[in-house]
Amino acid sequence: MTGRNRRKVQDNKVQKKQEVGRVVKEKFEDERTIPNLSPKNPRQKDAINLAHTKQMVILNGASGSGKTEIACWYAAKEWRAGNVDNIIITRPNKSMNGDNSALPGNDFQKTLSYTMAILMKFKKYLGAGTLKNSLRQDMEDVLFNEVSGIQVYAMEKLNGLSFDGRTIIIADETQSSTIGQMKSLLTRCENGARLFVCGDLLQSAIGPKNGLAYLLNTVKKHQNDDIGVVNFLPEDCCREGISAYFTKIFEEEGDWSDH
Repeated sequence: MTGRNRRKVQDNKVQKKQEVGRVVKEKFEDERTIPNLSPKNPRQKDAINLAHTKQMVILNGASGSGKTEIACWYAAKEWRAGNVDNIIITRPNKSMNGDNSALPGNDFQKTLSYTMAILMKFKKYLGAGTLKNSLRQDMEDVLFNEVSGIQVYAMEKLNGLSFDGRTIIIADETQSSTIGQMKSLLTRCENGARLFVCGDLLQSAIGPKNGLAYLLNTVKKHQNDDIGVVNFLPEDCCREGISAYFTKIFEEEGDWSDH
């Protein structure tokens, strides 16, 4: 085979590899446009405005009012725009149904049942392909990728980590975090990392002395222009049907726990 023919064969192989790569990307990457989120109540409008203007946004109150939805929408929008490299999802191991420390599997698998709701929101906004390709399911994935992607942590595993300005952190169900876990979370945000703290004080699995209550009291006493707070009301609930019916009752009763 002449040198010219060998080069032609090699060029064909390269072209086929590139075509395969394009097919894989088209199959698994969803380049959907993320539209603006239309607020359904005044508190949602405030939360969306704060998401664009504050480094830290605390969303507290009524179940079903869209707290986590707003945080996920904003993080997905910034991700799609290329403004962030990393999205960190965290929440305490504890819930009103117990804890997941005894579940089998790695840290990601232990937290999956607890974080499925928030991951489904990212699937909604980013698409299944992008979520699958970007979700890091073990620490080796994080360690050996230049862009770390979407990571899931239990709050008690945040010690020693730090996050930069190319990162958005979403801390969910923080009413069940301890004060120590909340302090650890708050000291992870360096060099402009943005943080959403979501929770509902009425649904704490550990009682009134929890991380979210501590945080709300702290920022009330020590105000900071980079921090915004929205307290949602029972009438802000966006749920429908029987779900809305029971949510309203539980909010009026004032405590979702059985302790």
